[in-house]
Amino acid sequence: MWPKKILVTAANGDLAEGVAGVLADAFPDIHIYGSESGEIWPAKLTFNDVIKVPRGDSANYIDEIKKVVGFYGIDLIIPCSDVELMKFATTKREGECDFTLLMPAHDLIHAFSDKYLGAQWLERHNILSPKTVLLTEALQEDLPLIVKPRIGSGSVGIYKVTSPGLLEGLKSEFGNSYVAQEYLVGSDKEYTCAIFQNGDVIRTLILHRRLDAGRTVSATVSTEPVIEKILFDLIKATKLDGLLNVQLRLTENGPMIFEINPRVSSTVKMRHMLGFKDLEWAIRSLRKEKLPELPKKIEGSVYRLSREIIKT
Repeated sequence: MWPKKILVTAANGDLAEGVAGVLADAFPDIHIYGSESGEIWPAKLTFNDVIKVPRGDSANYIDEIKKVVGFYGIDLIIPCSDVELMKFATTKREGECDFTLLMPAHDLIHAFSDKYLGAQWLERHNILSPKTVLLTEALQEDLPLIVKPRIGSGSVGIYKVTSPGLLEGLKSEFGNSYVAQEYLVGSDKEYTCAIFQNGDVIRTLILHRRLDAGRTVSATVSTEPVIEKILFDLIKATKLDGLLNVQLRLTENGPMIFEINPRVSSTVKMRHMLGFKDLEWAIRSLRKEKLPELPKKIEGSVYRLSREIIKT
């Protein structure tokens, strides 16, 4: 049954590891390949096979992926890095990509992979979000600010800026490759939300999360009607077919979306374990299957630990 062979990119990352865990649980008969531009360890412990490929920003990346798809008979690719996702989206838009990818429409990828364009998109659709400007346009009177890369990086390269000196230094160093975003108070009111749509099937999950060094280490299922409303507003505006990950804070002015990931997110396995199986549903949707009913009530907390691996 299709797909028999799935390729997961950026195989050494924690996102790819989570995706592989979900695939192994949901589709035990599938052969799971990983692709990686760096060393193939430790991905070899996670995937059935690991394939060396160029970096996602390399000029020959798509050509090499096409060779991998043809040689190994890959049925489906799941991109797990923002750079690769953007490369695939551009190639798909230009009609140069004939293999199957699990990702949203290319216009959503181009909007939400860039935090400045994403903020403009949310503003155009009247969806509450923090004020976001190009870094060189940030004003000292707007401090404190969150300064972060426009594209990708996860939790890397993010600064909470409280002094004019640091702001000017970051402007000089990064220019408009970074954005400055209104600082939202309430670090204890941060949520990561999953949304899924396929036709008339719409499902959402709200997780109140705890972060450690920018990484979600625990998440508890939450019921927040005001958050549910903004998620449905987003679904309607995007005309979504597939899945998105939304990060927001619940403020005194309501929930504010500060980031949207147009890909599978690093909490995918945490959600899967709780019963919100959006990656599995997305693949079953591609197979034109009738999706299983959502459990009447999803509740509980899930924790993420780390592990050590020794290669001898």
